[in-house]
Amino acid sequence: MNTLTLFAGAGGADIGLKAAGCHHIECVEGDANAIATLIAAGFPGVHGWIGDVPEDNKTPQWTWNGQPVDLLWASPPCQPFSNAGLRLGNDDNRNGWPATLETIQQIKPAFVIIENVGGAPVEEWMGQLRPLYRHVEARFIDAADWGLPSHRHRWIIIAGNTSVKWPQQTHYGPEVPWIVRRNLLPWNSIGTALKLDPATRYYPMGTTSTFARAGGYDVLTPCTAITTRGNHYIITPDGQRRKLTWQECAILMGFPADYPFQGNIGQHYKQIGNAVAPIMAEVIGRAVMEAFKSQ
Repeated sequence: MNTLTLFAGAGGADIGLKAAGCHHIECVEGDANAIATLIAAGFPGVHGWIGDVPEDNKTPQWTWNGQPVDLLWASPPCQPFSNAGLRLGNDDNRNGWPATLETIQQIKPAFVIIENVGGAPVEEWMGQLRPLYRHVEARFIDAADWGLPSHRHRWIIIAGNTSVKWPQQTHYGPEVPWIVRRNLLPWNSIGTALKLDPATRYYPMGTTSTFARAGGYDVLTPCTAITTRGNHYIITPDGQRRKLTWQECAILMGFPADYPFQGNIGQHYKQIGNAVAPIMAEVIGRAVMEAFKSQ
């Protein structure tokens, strides 16, 4: 499938889509450091603003080059809808959905995948996609259910004229009935992923934050979602307190160990925290690939 990704970030979705067999024609992103990372990783990164460029922004506006697109993946900025922000929605000038929809209407890709946070107005978006495609479905999934050692809950919308069979989870948490667990693997844990002593305690909001849980969390399950600030700490059994490195955060998000993040350390944390979990894009990409082949 000729694949175009919008709001590509540092390439988390692109890693997964490539593993699923997709052929990238462009990976569009407005952040200069993330574009540098995409290019260093070998993706066809294009530095461009999707939609109307704000007056105070010097990023060039991206335009479609006319090449046919089989799959369009878009991860519009989540800040307008995230519980961590002001949730201004359509009143937030970072809302990338209108430009995404306009691009879909112009390009008419065979399949569309939209990824966003739990607060995104997916019903509204699906309603706007239904006049364009016969099959439009959405599910709220967690990348930990496919082995990621951190939780990453995201809405996924799939639109196309051929029905897509959603991927079945491969890993389970404690809420999964025992009869289902027989064919699944247990969740991967932060402790196993980072080779931590089982007695280590994990603090997703820092150890002194007013939001920190007294005593922290154990490291025997997936950790909470990796953030853009990298404010994840551990306390080892001997009492030593330290912040997780950006390399450790990258592992918890499922990036390859040698992935060439560009920019300073703060930019590394930001790119990792903003990324799509590669495994999530891979399993969804494989499902769409099967539907594409069946056309």
